[in-house]
Amino acid sequence: MRQHSPSGERIAFPRLADLVIRARAIYSMAADRTIFRAIAMREEWIVAVSEDPHGLDGLITSGTRVLDDPELTLLPAFDDTHNHLILAAQNSMLVPVDRAHNLAEFIELIRQRAAHTPAGAWITTSAAWHEAQRRTSAHPFCPGRSGETFRTENPCGLAWPF
Repeated sequence: MRQHSPSGERIAFPRLADLVIRARAIYSMAADRTIFRAIAMREEWIVAVSEDPHGLDGLITSGTRVLDDPELTLLPAFDDTHNHLILAAQNSMLVPVDRAHNLAEFIELIRQRAAHTPAGAWITTSAAWHEAQRRTSAHPFCPGRSGETFRTENPCGLAWPF
């Protein structure tokens, strides 16, 4: 934004925000899970958020683009979600193996599900587990590698992602 002084000299004002978005919900990564209604951006940086949809109006200048959409929901930190949101929904109904940090916890989660799964029915684990969650350097149980067996009343195949 530029204005002229009484002497005709050009005065430059700081650019406060390139973009202000007003939305139904703007989810944050904050520990308290605050849901905001407005967000201001300058270049690629978030410069302010507000729980009031008009709480950032003071940052709007003639060069600010304003996106006002009361039906819009913004989610944080997704670069390329492709089908991960669908998997998250599917995973919510499966054994939550992302809670396991070692083999015993992994098997206990399956055992808990087996306790209320009809005999003969498959027990399916979520795809949310990642090797980085493992807190032990011990090699986990893998069928056919150690000669150990895993028995349950339900058919079971356990494949540890290595």
